[in-house]
Amino acid sequence: MTPTAPFPARASFGVLATAVVLTVVFHLTLAERPFGLAFALFVLATIIGLHVVAALAKSFHNHWAYIFLGPVLLSVMAQVIYANDVVRVLGFFITFFCLTFFAYWLVAPKQSWRHTISFWPAIMVLETIFPFPGLGQMFNGRSTGKRVGQILLGMFVALPFLLILGALFASADPLFRQSLEKFFEARTLAEWVFKIVRDAIVGIIFLAYGWMMFTRGLHGRFTQRGKRTWELFVQNRTALYTFLGLLNALFLLFIGFQLVYFFGGVETIQSHGLTYAAYAREGFFQLLVASGIVFAITWFLYAFAHIKHMVVRVLLSALLVETGLVIISAVRRLTLYVDAYGLTVARWWAMAVMLIIAIVLIALLVGLNLHLEYNLLAKMLFLFGILVFSLLLVFPTEHVIASWNVNRFLNKQSTSIDAAYLLNGLSSDALPIAMRLYQNFPQIESPNMLGRMSTGSVVEDRKVLTNILTDKRERLEEGSKDWRNLVWSDYRALAALGGLK
Repeated sequence: MTPTAPFPARASFGVLATAVVLTVVFHLTLAERPFGLAFALFVLATIIGLHVVAALAKSFHNHWAYIFLGPVLLSVMAQVIYANDVVRVLGFFITFFCLTFFAYWLVAPKQSWRHTISFWPAIMVLETIFPFPGLGQMFNGRSTGKRVGQILLGMFVALPFLLILGALFASADPLFRQSLEKFFEARTLAEWVFKIVRDAIVGIIFLAYGWMMFTRGLHGRFTQRGKRTWELFVQNRTALYTFLGLLNALFLLFIGFQLVYFFGGVETIQSHGLTYAAYAREGFFQLLVASGIVFAITWFLYAFAHIKHMVVRVLLSALLVETGLVIISAVRRLTLYVDAYGLTVARWWAMAVMLIIAIVLIALLVGLNLHLEYNLLAKMLFLFGILVFSLLLVFPTEHVIASWNVNRFLNKQSTSIDAAYLLNGLSSDALPIAMRLYQNFPQIESPNMLGRMSTGSVVEDRKVLTNILTDKRERLEEGSKDWRNLVWSDYRALAALGGLK
């Protein structure tokens, strides 16, 4: 069968039906509640839909593609358990990023994992960004095309009658009207139109992706990438040696300054008019960015430069080791800052990203000196990255952050706590810990005990905590009435808040 040959009507209508079902599931779940149980159900439906399309094309070619479902399952698990924004945003992107890779490689031409040059060939990028060109061939058979044309004509003629009769039925039967209102969850005509247009666009996207996946499995489109044109930019060894030599010189100079401050301690830093906390705050994120830049440079040169030359390997290895020392300095700065001002989500993730970069740089250093093939190392680090970030989503981050801050305060390791951040900056994941603060609130009055929220009085501070927690409980009770909002952390928080007086 060639790409221009008519497609079987069964396959065309199968892909169309799958897209319609996914659009309905999208409307009932993800469109209104892009998190929690609704998100999990939509992802489950999407995975089933991808398998249906693959079955229509009879193209379960690369079973190793199921590796990409591991991060998907971890991200979905985190979405159902936790309510914090990082899980909802990062989990959303990881899920659909990995589903894209799964859909592509499941039906791509059969090849072993080891001999796959790249997980992201150029044709994949093109088909992901713009999957619509193949839709014109979806119903190109004579009988099938004629039938589809007749169906579209019937839908066009029926549409005004459906709207008129639907409005009449809605006016005649309150239960029917309530069902329609609940399905669309719209009170005005503008909202109805918006949601219909939105669902239509989503349906077309599902159809385009499904058809692209079907035809890829059916025709076995080429997946390997071509010659690396970037090699032209790094073939000048003298320029490359100069570039790496200057970077090494700068890093060695900076590390020399770090050693002075490291051995000099607090007195050396304070002699320059800086507090230890200010010194940490001023430097961490800059060092994080610097480490990321070195990672990008090393990755690029590993892929396109002549790393087999000893001088390049030595200079790159030295740069990686120097970056490791910079990372140690950055981690030390962050721990100083956390000790002074407490732990937050941003600081926790900054530490996690820094440690991930360190692990990746170590892997590059090992691969560089063991002459590991770039393609193999790149695939391994790619899978490592998405797996680690997925595992981090499952970790109870906000619960741990809240526990760390509250324990320091209750154990009198800190004279105040940022209650505004604890109650309003964190999600319901942290509310059971906030209740522990409420139940064990210190009886010895201390000014600014609650940081920005402090009234200067223990009694008044406790009232502030009570009012905020009561408001949180009322909002959670209201949100729990819709099954699509189901998140385990919310129910744990409601159980903990039951102790409010």
